[in-house]
Order: sequence, then structure tokens, then C-alpha cells
Amino acid sequence: MKMSLDHKKFNPNLSNCRSRKNSVDSRPRADSSSSSDEMSLFCLKNQEYNFGPKLQPHKRVRTGTVAPQLGKNLDIHFAPDMVCEEVGMEDDDFIHLARSIAEQNGGVCLSETCENENFPLVYKCKMGHVWESSDVLLSHSWCWKCLNLLERAKNYAACYEGNCVSKSCELLLEFECRNGHRWKADLTRYMHQKWCKQCILDEKHQMKLKFLQEQRAEEEEQARIQEKLFAEARQEMKNENTRQAAESEQEVEYMAEAMAKRYIESTLIKDIVAIEQVTCLYKIICASENFIKAKYFSKPSKDQVTAAYRQLARILHPDKNKHPLAADAFLKISSIYAATMANA
Repeated sequence: MKMSLDHKKFNPNLSNCRSRKNSVDSRPRADSSSSSDEMSLFCLKNQEYNFGPKLQPHKRVRTGTVAPQLGKNLDIHFAPDMVCEEVGMEDDDFIHLARSIAEQNGGVCLSETCENENFPLVYKCKMGHVWESSDVLLSHSWCWKCLNLLERAKNYAACYEGNCVSKSCELLLEFECRNGHRWKADLTRYMHQKWCKQCILDEKHQMKLKFLQEQRAEEEEQARIQEKLFAEARQEMKNENTRQAAESEQEVEYMAEAMAKRYIESTLIKDIVAIEQVTCLYKIICASENFIKAKYFSKPSKDQVTAAYRQLARILHPDKNKHPLAADAFLKISSIYAATMANA
């Protein structure tokens, strides 16, 4: 056992180093003329005290098993008329040392007496653990229960590739995860709690961002597919309208030519211009407004629409066309032209 000889822990005490006259103050003298001279006196309990260097002869005491704290084979000098009643440490010194060790660890020594360094003493740590041991004096060890709890906490943290930062057993242990987050957890409940809450929050945040990105990408893909379908539908509708318009135009022309032929035969018209005017008139009469708008007024610019209207007006105006329905045909194209220009 290595005993401490720190002056701060063990105040000098010569109560056990007495002269044969039973008085510490009655210091030994070599002669009456050397009262002020001093010598070095070593006591195993204390350190070094001066009692006159000229006092001879010296008594040499060999240590080793008696005072291992001073080192083996160390010569200790005593004056010949000085007697150390007890070589080594007293019971109170062992208790003081035990209490000092307990205080340094935040606990207390509950025992009142101690016979030697191998005597088991009762201790209580700051966590409330009570145990009996002689190892505290021999090896300066402390509460084995706290040590086990701290070791369990370190093993628990290692399972998550983290660390238990706390150096001693506390009510709140500090942990550190592999990402550098630190937190404190209750000693009795940390194993029943989730590991790093900040990592869990970060993971949830990353999962949320990933979900939003995937959702946005899916929405964009759906929008692209819908736009493609709409474009195909519009093209199909346009093709269908074109076919229907072609069919309607053929039907209108066939009907208009048949009616114009009957009118020409009944009126015996021979003028080619008059025949074209009558045929155009019947096309306007037989066609719908949408058909007329698509065929004659579906132009890129207003000027082109106006030019198409004037061309029809020269053919259908009652002053130019003598057919009884010329006024109706002219009024029809005029209203369609006005509506087209208003919406252009």
C-alpha cells in the first residue's frame, strides 16, 4: 500500500514522539553549550523535525515492512534519548485518510474506527450506494456499483457508435453520438429512451425532404403525361373537326349547287357571273354561322378578315345580286363579320 505523506493532509504532530522525560518540550541536548543546535528527527507518522544535528550517537532504524510508504531500506535517525511510541500510522490517521478519499469522491466514510489499512470500512457514495471494503485504503478504489453503471453506460453508447462523455457516475449522464450531438439522460432510464433525439429529428427531416422531392417529381411527371395526353386529344379533335368541316363543306356545296341549278333552270339565267353569284348565295344560306366563320373569316389578321368580308359583300349585296334571298345572305355575313371583329 502506498500511503500519502502530503503535508496538507497530515499536519505535523509530535504527540507520539516523546523524550524519556515524557515531554516534547524537553528536547535532548548534546551538552549545555549546544542548546540552539538542531538535528533532524524522522518519525514514521510525521515528516522531519529539527532537534539539533550535534546530538550523537544516532540510532539507526531500518524500515521496509514497518513503513513501506517511506520506501524500503531507508535509514531513519532517532536521537538516543527519544522514543517513538508507535512506528507507523495511528487508527485516527487511517480514518482521516479514508474520510479524505471519500470526500474527494463526493461520498462519506461511515465507519468510526480503523485498526489498520486492511481493516474493512463502510462507505457511502454520492449516488447512495453503501458498501464495505478495505480496497479504498489499499488501492484508492471507489464505489464498484458506480463503476459498473458507468461501464454499462459506455457499452450502451458503443452499441450506437457513440460515447459516454461522463467521467464519473452522476444522476444525469452525458452522451455523444457519432454525429457530435450531446445530451444528458437520466441514469436509471437512459436505456429505455431513444438514442440521439437530434439524429432522429434530422432523419425525420431528411425523410420529409426526400418525400417532398419524390412527390414533386411525381407531380411533374403526371403533369407532363397529362399535357401530352391533352396535346394528343387536341390534335385528334382538330383532325376530327377538319374531317367534319370537309364533310360539311362538301355537303354544303352539294346542296348549294343543287338549289342553284334548280333556280337557274327555272329563271333561264345564262350569265356566268350571275350563276356564280347564285351559287355563292345558296352556300351562305345553307351553311351554319360556325362554318361560314371558319371558312371565310378565320384569318390571321383583321385586315384579311375585312378583305374576305368585302369580297363576299360584292357578291351578295342586293345591289349586285338580284336573287330574292340576297338581302338575307348579306345580313348573315355582316353579323358574322361584326362578331368576329369584336372578338378579335
